Amino acid sequence: MKQTGTDGEIFFNIAIVGGGFSGASLTAVLLGAADLPLSVVLIEREGNPGRGVAYGTRFGGHLLNVRAQNMSGRVDDPLHFLRWAQENYAADVQPGDYLPRRVFGQYAESILREADESNPGRFEWKRDEAIAIRQTNGKAEIYLRGGGRVVAGRVVLALGNFPPADPKFPGRTDSSPRYVSNPWAANALDGAEQDKAVLLVGSGLTSVDVAIALRERGFEGKIHMLSRHGLLPQQHKPVEPWPAFWNNESPRTARGMLQLLREQVREAEQQNNDWRAVVDSLRPFAQKVWSSLPLRERRQFLRHLRAYWDVHRHRVAPQIGVMLTTEMDQGRIQTHAGRVIEYCESGDGVEVSYRDRRSGELRKLSVDRVINCTGPDADVRRINDPLLQDLLSQNLVRPDALSLGLDTAEDGALIDGRGIASDFLYTIGPLRKGNLWETTAVPEIRVQASQLALHLISSLERQSVQFSDFEMLHSQTQIAQLQPKDGSMYFEQCYLGCLAHASYILISQGEAIIVDPQRDVEMYCEIASSRGAKIRHIFETHLHADFVSGHKELAARTGANIYIGARANAAFPHVGVHDGFELRVGSMRLQVLETPGHTPESICLLITDEEKSAKPWAVLTGDTLFLGDVGRPDLSKTHTPQELAGLLYDSVHEKILKLPDDVLVYPAHGAGSLCGRNMRAERSSTIGIERLTNHALQIASREEFIAELTANLPSRPEYFLQDAELNRQGATPLSELPELQPMSAQELAAALENGVNALDVCSGDAFAAGHVPGSINIALSGQFASWAGIVLGLSSRPVLIADTDEQLSEARLRLARVGIEDVRGYLRDGVEGWTRAGFALIGLQQISVQTLYGWRQTANVHVIDVRREPEFQAGHIPDAYWVPLDGLANAVLPLERDALIAVHCKGGYRSAIACSILQRAGFRKVVNVTGGFDAWQEAQLPVIDEQAIEV
Repeated sequence: MKQTGTDGEIFFNIAIVGGGFSGASLTAVLLGAADLPLSVVLIEREGNPGRGVAYGTRFGGHLLNVRAQNMSGRVDDPLHFLRWAQENYAADVQPGDYLPRRVFGQYAESILREADESNPGRFEWKRDEAIAIRQTNGKAEIYLRGGGRVVAGRVVLALGNFPPADPKFPGRTDSSPRYVSNPWAANALDGAEQDKAVLLVGSGLTSVDVAIALRERGFEGKIHMLSRHGLLPQQHKPVEPWPAFWNNESPRTARGMLQLLREQVREAEQQNNDWRAVVDSLRPFAQKVWSSLPLRERRQFLRHLRAYWDVHRHRVAPQIGVMLTTEMDQGRIQTHAGRVIEYCESGDGVEVSYRDRRSGELRKLSVDRVINCTGPDADVRRINDPLLQDLLSQNLVRPDALSLGLDTAEDGALIDGRGIASDFLYTIGPLRKGNLWETTAVPEIRVQASQLALHLISSLERQSVQFSDFEMLHSQTQIAQLQPKDGSMYFEQCYLGCLAHASYILISQGEAIIVDPQRDVEMYCEIASSRGAKIRHIFETHLHADFVSGHKELAARTGANIYIGARANAAFPHVGVHDGFELRVGSMRLQVLETPGHTPESICLLITDEEKSAKPWAVLTGDTLFLGDVGRPDLSKTHTPQELAGLLYDSVHEKILKLPDDVLVYPAHGAGSLCGRNMRAERSSTIGIERLTNHALQIASREEFIAELTANLPSRPEYFLQDAELNRQGATPLSELPELQPMSAQELAAALENGVNALDVCSGDAFAAGHVPGSINIALSGQFASWAGIVLGLSSRPVLIADTDEQLSEARLRLARVGIEDVRGYLRDGVEGWTRAGFALIGLQQISVQTLYGWRQTANVHVIDVRREPEFQAGHIPDAYWVPLDGLANAVLPLERDALIAVHCKGGYRSAIACSILQRAGFRKVVNVTGGFDAWQEAQLPVIDEQAIEV
């Protein structure tokens, strides 16, 4: 096996970053399977490739948790490891034995060594660390910590598991000397007093490994294991095979799968079999089961069932099970279930206070060391790995929807921030957990390695050109551009974050098409002009209900035609389009798909750049299909939600899902929009990704789809139907709206007496410091316009209160975007003018979640949660009143006006609005909880979950 320095820049067909079993296995398969003269470089900074952390252990008590007969590294030779072990470890190894993990490390290393020796000159190992990747001229340049650089055609991340994330223990600091952050570090167990107690945070496989290592090092003290549930991994034992029971008709919910498992276990027990046989029979289908669950059901599984699944699925060898039982019987190991409340470290040791899960009592443990054994961290956004952070910063990769790793396509290609599968970046192993779930054990890794190797070899042979004609650019104006290298077609997504609204501009041969324009249209004129194009066509995918469109003004300024679904009955000059309508502009072909469902007139636009391919390139889906969701079906005066939901099912299944998987999906809205419920935060996707991950597309039957989409719909803001009608008529040009007029403090005081709405647009902190009594605070920093439309309404005629002229201008524009056109005026000089005129300000007390928790122990404080219903049901503060913000103004609260009321939302923005509403209603002791429920959970304070799944 070669080991090279970092000088020189030889080109390799494939670079594999990471030399654990995943990387070594893939390398061996590539070298053994390729007919072409393939060159592979493996970049690994630690030891010899093949072992990694798991199989590089020096402790003999660390055993495999899979029988020897199932640990082959080769797909085509199931007993390869068993024979190797009999020849190289012990001749009497039996198929059912659980061998030391370090023996398997030697085996993995030998596989790679044999592949290298059989293919001389095609493999190199660079003992270095990859810290950055840049793609230039169709090749990947990998920068190494040692200063060198590797150039390759394809790059595979085989990074394995990462160290655990540090739990946030109140009282612990980064410099706490008695706390061990990474149990896998070489010196992690050094310094522990041999006869004193230690605390392992976690009770899974990592804790078991650390306990074994401590005992082999001569540690005689007591070992405490503390985790949320206090569950230890179960042990293996021989069972009779159980027939496969999962199929395409099986439940698609976490609760349903739990019930199915329980039924099978009961049946197995009646036949004198064991639950282990049932769990084992599900393993070959685990990835299919996972992909069949809608995203929200995967979240339910992670929240409620994961701990129980892990200890039953990931079992320990019988020898280890006996050791754990013996040690617990002797009192040398003790498990605890609960949450850490306080960490107090002194020169003598550490005192850890925790709240017992079962009794709710506060208990304490005094130990010499605390070792973090919570298991591998999977949230790539916080993992301290320079390569991952470099790729994330470039938008070349993105986290999966569950923060279990990186988002990947079915073939292992990494998906970038635009939702496009990479043509040069891939991954294997634990980083695919969010998409596959079962992706860390040898039986799954060897299959992945075989499949990925075949794909890489095939891609190198035919050099795929998909998407190669475009480059993605990003600007501070949140405009994503697909810019042609030869000038044939130009595409931009213009994203307005405050409304979560995406509009589009497409240009070919001097003509521009605008799709779903926002109300202020100057931007489109500037972009077209800068590209030497004229705007000739404007498309509306439907009559938008959450914002006012600028289509009529844009058409008046440019002379462009407006196209909209014929069922819109639009009152402005337009072209009513039906299914099959086609528009050609230069090399671009635009086809209309009628897709009623979100609204009766909804359409999608299929885009093809015929100079590149006759196949469609992207579909602009309006509000029909979102990323992770579909449009809500309750925005029509003429159709019931059930009727629209049925039409939407037909549109999705008969039109959109008929498109090829590689067609890009660009919707009109992103996460935060009220036009859907479960939208992801990304700005684009593909048909294939949505087919796999979109919860609405997992619903098989039309009837179930209708029931699902019409159940528990969030309340529809009153202004939605008004905005839709405004868009049907066509809005007044912004330039024709009257100018804002100043109002004196005396005039505002008199107006407030008569019930006028005063809208303070300053930050929540500024409002809390002092504000005009009776004013409503909706800060510009959040979804200002949407909440103004919901809380105030389009006919509210508010008086604005701001700190600067810029805030006034911004507020006026954003209000007009949702249809609040008649603004009464503004308070001259803001709150300063108010106080200068002799009027008093009032404040708003703000408290932390820790303060609130303390108050609840000693005072009669009422908590009001103003989040939406799904947020509340997913978890809330015990005994909190649930009053969603959109219904707060009209709610009848069972509270006295002098009651102490603490208000919270998710993070603090909505609760500031709510506090101002309550103050205006006469409640005198209102406080805002800063950080909201996120901070409450972060502090590990008590939470009630109304949707808990019984286990």
